Amino acid sequence: MPVKRDFGVHLDRRSQEQRGRLIAFINLKLASLGMPVYSKEGTAFLELANDMLANYREKNRLLADYLPPADSRIQAFLDSYLSALPPEDKPRLPSITLVLDRYGMARELSLPPDAHDYKSPTLSSYRIRNGILHNPANDRRTTQGVFHIAEGGLPVPLDKKAVPVVSPSPSTRKPSLSSRLHDY
Repeated sequence: MPVKRDFGVHLDRRSQEQRGRLIAFINLKLASLGMPVYSKEGTAFLELANDMLANYREKNRLLADYLPPADSRIQAFLDSYLSALPPEDKPRLPSITLVLDRYGMARELSLPPDAHDYKSPTLSSYRIRNGILHNPANDRRTTQGVFHIAEGGLPVPLDKKAVPVVSPSPSTRKPSLSSRLHDY
C-alpha cells in the first residue's frame, strides 16, 4: 500500500535490503534530474533505464521555465516587491527540484551514504534509530539581532535588523541583493 510506504509504516530502518531500495530510488531521482548519483550502491538499474532518463531530462529541459501555480504567484510577488532591482539581481525560484516524496529520503540524504556520522568544526551529526541527530558546536538559543527583514512591509520588530530593499542611489548600489544582505 503506497500510504504505508510513503509514511514508513512497518519500515525496518535496520534492514539493508530496504535501505538499498531507498538508495536506488534516490539515485534514480537524482539521475532523472541530471545530477550525480548519491551512492554507487544501487546503480545497476540506472544503466537499464538510461534512455528513459534521457527522455525525462529532455522534457524537464523543455519545461525549465514552467512554475506550478503557487510558485508562479510567489515569483510574481518577488518580482513586484523587488521591481527596482535590475533583472539579473532578482531572485528566481528553481523550476527543477528534488522532491522528497518517500519516507526516509531526507534521513538518508542528511549524511554521506557510507557513514553513520559526520563532523565539521560547526556541527556533529549522527544517524540514530529514529532519525538524524544534529549537534551544533555553538548552540545559541536567541535570535536577537540575527534576522534581517526587508523594509516596506509590516513593521520590523525592535530585536530584528531592518534592511533596505534597494540602495538609495546608484553610486552606492552593491552588485546584488544577497551581497547587500550579507554586509549587514
